[in-house]
Amino acid sequence: MLTEVRGKIRRKQYPKSDAGLRTVPLTGLATRVLRDHFAAEQPSTRRSEPKDGLCEDELVFHGRNRRGRDGQPYRAPLRRSAFRRLWVAAIEKAGICRKTVKTWTAEVADKQTGRMKKVEKTRTEYWPDFHDQRHAYASRLHARGVPEAIVQEVLGHERAGEVTWLYTHAAADYAGQVLAALEDRKPRRGKLQLVAA
Repeated sequence: MLTEVRGKIRRKQYPKSDAGLRTVPLTGLATRVLRDHFAAEQPSTRRSEPKDGLCEDELVFHGRNRRGRDGQPYRAPLRRSAFRRLWVAAIEKAGICRKTVKTWTAEVADKQTGRMKKVEKTRTEYWPDFHDQRHAYASRLHARGVPEAIVQEVLGHERAGEVTWLYTHAAADYAGQVLAALEDRKPRRGKLQLVAA
């Protein structure tokens, strides 16, 4: 698992909670896209440990292929900023982009005098944000009748709601129910277990 903090990409051994270890079912389309991706980019057969650090050849998704200081090619990790540029271009091309320009005043040190001065800064924010896809995914599953406990399990949430957390557990085949909902099939109804608190 990779994390990016202040521009530095590091490898973590575990997600931040046990809920982060989960099965996420893939639709037939997603499986075909991954197969095509693996056909074009031969995945590494090596499996390293998190303590080995970032092993670029093991990345499934990555930025541009680059050359290192030693002149050897390597796969650069896909950074948030690079992905954001791709995302913004995609939503603009799709015609669904909404831009908002935020303006604020900040105090910064003048390089020549060292005194603090006020400057006006701006930042353009784009909607939809990529994180909004999680909300759309959850809404789609809910609209198709997938129980809240199963949506909670797939999204990796510790708790969907207090009542759900206390009284229901996801069915054993939650991945199959999610996949059926995404592919417009009628899911096999698994039994939810009641748990007394």
